[in-house]
Amino acid sequence: MTLADKVIGWALGGLLATFGLTLLFGAPIGGLLFLCTALFLLPPARSFLHAKTGRTLPSSSRRWGVIIGVLVALIGVGVDSQMREVRAAQEAEQQRIAKEAEQLKERALEFLASRDALFYEARRDLEKKAFDKVVSSLSPYRHVDDTELNELIAAGVAGQKQQRAAEQEKQLLASLNEMPQGAAGLRRDAYSTLSKLRPENAQYKTEHQKYAGLAKEEEQRAQAAAERRKRVEAQFSAWDGSHRGLERLVKQSMNDPDSYEHDQTKFVDKGDYLVVFMTFRGRNGFGGMVRNEVVANVDLNGNVLEVLSQN
Repeated sequence: MTLADKVIGWALGGLLATFGLTLLFGAPIGGLLFLCTALFLLPPARSFLHAKTGRTLPSSSRRWGVIIGVLVALIGVGVDSQMREVRAAQEAEQQRIAKEAEQLKERALEFLASRDALFYEARRDLEKKAFDKVVSSLSPYRHVDDTELNELIAAGVAGQKQQRAAEQEKQLLASLNEMPQGAAGLRRDAYSTLSKLRPENAQYKTEHQKYAGLAKEEEQRAQAAAERRKRVEAQFSAWDGSHRGLERLVKQSMNDPDSYEHDQTKFVDKGDYLVVFMTFRGRNGFGGMVRNEVVANVDLNGNVLEVLSQN
């Protein structure tokens, strides 16, 4: 071992060993790994290894050993840090549980000291229908095993539900008064909610069934109207609004079909059929462009039933 090797070994090894000792109490895994890595460099450790084995590690192997050892030690420091965080979280949770237990114990003692007064006020509030006050005043003592306490809280909660249901019922009835009779879907939904709020109310159920049927009929009519509208719209070109069936018929009767130019198309819906008014241009027998108009009845499938006029 040369002097330079010894100096470098003592300097780096001592530095790693010092760092390992510093970490030993705060991060024991990382500290031990840094101490083990220092053995690759400290001259006494290297001499002891040589005396026992008769072998000396090459400088390249020793260098890679130190690099790997430092990396592993750093990972060990990270593991120690995670373990500290876990322990800190566990301690915090234990403290929280202990604090809650102490608070529950204090509340239980407080309840026992003021039980009669609490129950007296709660019964008065129940008579006044001040259910929110009953629940808020007694809820902090829910954990206490007291039958009468549980009964009073249950009565307060039931009263709250009844009050909220009554308020919601009032609001729904007010909205029904403002709804038009024709709004079957909205009235159906309102009476559906009312039936759930007041299942004993036969009138709400009857009204719900009535408007459910009307809403279904309304939806069926709307669907039929939409389908009919699609059938009508499908007869006309999305490009220029011309009626396809009537346009074909007109071209067949023209002197020069290639000169056809669509001008405007309108229609009147007569229920079972449409009256279509179409103006167009085309060349006459003398070669001049003239404006023409045709009026025809067409069915809902786009078939021309009758030409009413053409000029």
